[in-house]
Amino acid sequence: MAKKTNNTEQTDKPIKYPEPNISLSQAMLAPLLSIFKAQIHAGRAFLNFLLQIGTPHLELDENGNIKEDAREKQGRVYTQDFRFETSINGKKQIFEIKVPTLSLVPVAPLGIESGEFEFDFQVEDYHYHRQIQPSEKESLKNDAFKAEQRPWYLISEPINFSGNVAPPSSENTDIQKSGSTMKIKIKVSKQPIPAGLDKLLTSFTQNIVVNEIPGEPTNEVTPNT
Repeated sequence: MAKKTNNTEQTDKPIKYPEPNISLSQAMLAPLLSIFKAQIHAGRAFLNFLLQIGTPHLELDENGNIKEDAREKQGRVYTQDFRFETSINGKKQIFEIKVPTLSLVPVAPLGIESGEFEFDFQVEDYHYHRQIQPSEKESLKNDAFKAEQRPWYLISEPINFSGNVAPPSSENTDIQKSGSTMKIKIKVSKQPIPAGLDKLLTSFTQNIVVNEIPGEPTNEVTPNT
């Protein structure tokens, strides 16, 4: 079985790579972080797609600011212009329809609906669970409870496991027999939007204002997109 480490300060030490072992929390968090990073990357790629298809490129200066001669393009959108001739009361007229390019292409963001991963964790060590950050050591001196003995824990002196992600049990019969390997299965799925955030987004949507831009009247027909 795993050995106990009495050194309660080991988790306060800076990380040195490579580490001989990792905590169970780190093992579980690693694939979750990968999912979040993939979602962020997918979101950025989707936004890049919208900007490339929908708006003109804005040239930047050496400081990363939009060049003055390019500011007139800011806020514009690409359109596909269609002109056709028709006769009204015997008089030939030309109409032009401007359709935003984004309304002509399939636009559907992709995301991870759910994810499931499973791994074996080989327990090599365990130590007291740190509940107070090192920055709070001074304030902890005046506390009646030790860091590992907080009153809201029903289990006395909670601990953390540390070890390494192990090969599958079928390939690790020796470790499996020793009883020091844990099989962990985690499923991640999409959660409903919190009520507060949903109200905030709804408020933003309801307060969108459309202003008429003064100018010369044209024969343009605005499509319902």
